[in-house]
Amino acid sequence: MSMHVYELLQIMDISAFDSELPGDDLFQQVIEKASRLLGVQKLILSLANPVLSNCSGCWGFMWHEDPYEVIHKDMPNSYLHRFSNAAGYLYMEQKEPLSIQKQRLYTIFARSLEDALARKEIKESLLLSEQKYRDILANMQEGYYEIDLSGRIVFCNQSLYELLGYSSSELAGVNMLHFCVDRRRVFRAFRKVWEKKQPRRVNTIKMRRRDGTILYAEASIGLITDRSGAVTGFCGLVRDITERIDYQQRLEFLSMHDVLTGVYNRSYFEEYIAREVEPHAYPLSVLVADLDGLKIINDSMGHHCGDQLLRSFAHILSDCVGDNGVIARLGGDEFGVLLPNYGRRRVATLVEIIRSAVDHYNQDNPTLPLSISLGYATASDGSTTLTELYRRADDHMLHDKLYRSASMKSEIVMILTAALAERDYITHGHAARIEKICLAIAKKLGLSEAQQADLALLAQVHDLGKVGIPDSVLNKRGELSEAEHKIMRQHPEKGYRIATASPHLAGISRLILCHHERWDGKGYPLGLSGTEIPVECRILAIADAYDAMTGFRPYRQPLGHDEAIKELKENAGIQFDPQLVEIAIPILNELNSEVI
Repeated sequence: MSMHVYELLQIMDISAFDSELPGDDLFQQVIEKASRLLGVQKLILSLANPVLSNCSGCWGFMWHEDPYEVIHKDMPNSYLHRFSNAAGYLYMEQKEPLSIQKQRLYTIFARSLEDALARKEIKESLLLSEQKYRDILANMQEGYYEIDLSGRIVFCNQSLYELLGYSSSELAGVNMLHFCVDRRRVFRAFRKVWEKKQPRRVNTIKMRRRDGTILYAEASIGLITDRSGAVTGFCGLVRDITERIDYQQRLEFLSMHDVLTGVYNRSYFEEYIAREVEPHAYPLSVLVADLDGLKIINDSMGHHCGDQLLRSFAHILSDCVGDNGVIARLGGDEFGVLLPNYGRRRVATLVEIIRSAVDHYNQDNPTLPLSISLGYATASDGSTTLTELYRRADDHMLHDKLYRSASMKSEIVMILTAALAERDYITHGHAARIEKICLAIAKKLGLSEAQQADLALLAQVHDLGKVGIPDSVLNKRGELSEAEHKIMRQHPEKGYRIATASPHLAGISRLILCHHERWDGKGYPLGLSGTEIPVECRILAIADAYDAMTGFRPYRQPLGHDEAIKELKENAGIQFDPQLVEIAIPILNELNSEVI
């Protein structure tokens, strides 16, 4: 073999580095070539780029030597090559001084290594960038997809699998349109991106999960191109916006609907009647309904019972009207219904249907009845505005309410009284017994017949306010806590409000309010004392206390007659009117002897 051929083969061997090798293996290749081909005895390869840090190292130095000091010494048997851009250096040292031929081979070796390291750096950077890219795709909350031109999924991240409810690899090859509810709309969006060569965002897409449930998504669509610029597919992000859409729909619903009943609200109703009515909607009627006695129910039984009545009536209206009209709650107890294509006869029939439905409801709910006032007005053409039509219907409803008001309120009070008697089983017969005692005392005092009649009625309904007291307090087996006493002490005021709403009870409403006042002024709710307390209430206080002491209570045994009389005497001038106690005791003794 000639010398020139040998040198050529040596140069080829010197310059042949495998940049595909892992970092440690590449460093070992450098050592092997340097020692075998160039006679290198010591070597340092230092690389500043972190991508190539695993290719760095030193070789051939004794344990006591500092390899990194030698690069500062200019020795004839050493060679130092600094890589471009200050990316590192290669140091090699042999036993003898370097000849010109050796320096040339060392330079070829160093530059070939630098080229190999540059190639490796590019590859490692690409791999690192790709890994970061895939890590980002794997960890991002949005679903990422890549599809070919036929719509088949080529790649997607884990988030898209989770979004659509599929397991890994189940989506590969599946057409993206398969998950879209409105496929035509989504197809048109992809086609526009392909035609205009511009990315696009589709704000709201309905997609179907694997389990059949619907989600709302926001999607971006971009193009995938090859090196020549030809479009090979699409890519983009899919973001789940179901919660946002649900929230928007909820806000939209609340802006137009009454939260309690679910029917339209006053704002929507007023906006509707301000519109121009289409001619085909005539004849058109407006129906106005009002719940009678809702305030009595709220005051006596609590707003939760009043709310239940409102919901029940809204349900009745919805059932009776169906899709033939627009139902709205206009105020606290008022509803309005717009009825296109309803003439007088048809709306009158509807009113009868509503009243019949209310009667059926009351039969099933005797303790919480509905009482409704209704009015309506009809227009045969556009000569009357909806606003004027609503005013006429409201006037007719008020007329109906005035006609029904007195009897209705009395009926509600009677129902509430019956409801209290049903609930307060502990004091069963209590009202009848104290009425007998009260009338006996009233006759002894010589009260007028009107006062006696009021006293007899007071004995029957003085505890009417207890209808608004929870059963847990009213029927508690044991002494009441301070908080429960506070609730119980509200019943005179509740009873007063109920009584003022009834023509039959309005005359004794103040007596109901004052029936728990004490002679010493420590009663409730007004803190009256002495003769400031109506005489009827002072009589009732003695009769009520005596019957309570001698009757059964869950938290104590009943007292005997003598013990009860003793308690009355001890509390005369404190809780009770002392003069009335002296009058009452003989009457109580006589009534007790009749029982014995």
